[in-house]
Amino acid sequence: MENKGTILVVDDDELVLKSLTREIKEDSYQVLTAINATNALQILKENQVDVVISDHKMPGVQGMSLLRIIKDHYPDVVRIMLTGHADLEAAITAINEIEVFRFYTKPWNRQDILSGLVQAMRKRRFKVETKNLFRAMSLQLSKIKSTNPELAED
Repeated sequence: MENKGTILVVDDDELVLKSLTREIKEDSYQVLTAINATNALQILKENQVDVVISDHKMPGVQGMSLLRIIKDHYPDVVRIMLTGHADLEAAITAINEIEVFRFYTKPWNRQDILSGLVQAMRKRRFKVETKNLFRAMSLQLSKIKSTNPELAED
């Protein structure tokens, strides 16, 4: 089966990591795991990751802070929050400030997670394709400017 993309799961609970990893792998995704934010950032540095699913409450750097760092340094990576302590304020902050794509609670519904991952991968592909199109347009515009400056102004 074809790999649908790479998902990084970040959670300080080994049982959650194993369970979520097993469920996601069954749907043909490559899954990387991290037990904390430091480990997650190292993995992001060394691998191309499409989606990060992060627990909210973790020792040290919390999930919200990790996702904010990812947004700033890896803006094309789609961010998903997973939490056992859902509260409205956290959800609003995650969505409005950190642009979290989905917010799931523990225990999660397998179908909801898998459906969300399909949508997250679509979003990721769209971001990358859009960036590539803008890059190609800029290159073409530069060529036009260097070839015919008068035309470029029009």
